[in-house]
Amino acid sequence: MARNMLFLPALLIAGLSASVGPAQAELLGPVSVGAPGAGDEIFVVGRQQASREAVDRFVDSLLAETADGRIARWGEALCLKIEGLSSRQARYFAGRIAAVASELGLRIRSGGDCVPAAYILFASQAAPLLARIRTDRPSFFGAIPSSEVHEFLASRAPVRWLSHAQLRGTYGEMPFSFSLATGASDTGRPVTGMRSLPSRLRNGSRSELQSMLIVVDASRLGRVSFRSLSAYLAMVVLGNPLKGEVAMPSIMQIFDRDRAQGGLIADDLTNWDLAFLASLYQGNWNMPAEQRRARIRASMERDLDREEVGSLRTR
Repeated sequence: MARNMLFLPALLIAGLSASVGPAQAELLGPVSVGAPGAGDEIFVVGRQQASREAVDRFVDSLLAETADGRIARWGEALCLKIEGLSSRQARYFAGRIAAVASELGLRIRSGGDCVPAAYILFASQAAPLLARIRTDRPSFFGAIPSSEVHEFLASRAPVRWLSHAQLRGTYGEMPFSFSLATGASDTGRPVTGMRSLPSRLRNGSRSELQSMLIVVDASRLGRVSFRSLSAYLAMVVLGNPLKGEVAMPSIMQIFDRDRAQGGLIADDLTNWDLAFLASLYQGNWNMPAEQRRARIRASMERDLDREEVGSLRTR
């Protein structure tokens, strides 16, 4: 969930790159690369019910809300940095994330011409590396609530992430100051120094993702393919989802087979995942969380009603 925390991209590049480098790509041996062998998977085609209740459960299981009562997303462009893989593998993951982002109207930049906002770190053993960061660079997690820091560092999940969202003006401009809502019925107040005013349809401010750290523990990936893992990371980077049980078929279930729908595990982004991301990035998001949540639900219902076939792969 997005919180008020400070990420230092320059620190990440200087400090973490020295600890995790391309040589660790060899430690991804358990990961299955390439097309699956005969008999490894069964292709299942079927209709996924997109009732209003099902859509509501799916959205609520994924949609993170910021501390200031907004739904955060990236702006128009995102600088992505991937460490701990060979250059060829890093390009594969970046390319797959960029392809999904392009469909959402979001540009992905990488390389040395931008300061990373989303940083994906592959490590052979994530816990020792993160413990070292906390010891050597205490300011890195300084602004994060201690409960979240503890959960992040103690996690044994194959992939874990933290994000930081910042309140901006209507068009993404940095404000001089904000006058925030003072009660549940207050829909938001003007942003001081901005040339825009809120209305009953939108606020004078929006919550924009500023930075994200994703740690991939290669020792816990099992036999998840590069294809599935890249789709999972695309969902994490672009959707900033909540952690936990997902209500309908989703790529987010690849590490939690017991909770998968009917024992089926998604091989790639499902129709539900794509509808969620498309709805998250549709229209303006200058509005309180509940209003934005309602629009995402309605948009997902329309998108899923147009989908006649859903596809999943079992392992």
